[in-house]
Amino acid sequence: MSEDRLQSLEARLGRLEEENQGLRAGNRRLKWFGLAGVLVMAGGLFMGLGGKGDVIQGKEFRLYGPKGNMRLKIDVGDDGARISALTADNKKVQFQITPRTFSLRDENGTTRAAMGVQKDGDPILRLLKSDGKTDAWKAP
Repeated sequence: MSEDRLQSLEARLGRLEEENQGLRAGNRRLKWFGLAGVLVMAGGLFMGLGGKGDVIQGKEFRLYGPKGNMRLKIDVGDDGARISALTADNKKVQFQITPRTFSLRDENGTTRAAMGVQKDGDPILRLLKSDGKTDAWKAP
């Protein structure tokens, strides 16, 4: 290649590099403005949701896992609210919280440990055998 041709290519390459640097800087600015816009929109959405007087009402609230299985249920019974967490595979209750008790259950859904407040107001803590009825340990 001739010397003039090399200088021409070198000058052209220099201009392309400068143009590329300018595009990169512009792209960075565009990304920051886009991020700022998304944050402003998200903030507006959350401010709108948290307004005074907004209420979600219902007798039952359910959360589902990625495979469509119910994983958590909050419902209201005659004795008050109840929270139940379910296993992914067999849909059995793992633990349950009611107004007076907290219970842990095995893979079959059988209560194995419970603590709470009895009707007379006394506290209770129980560890149960595999049948879910016979005490393995109890206090008091």
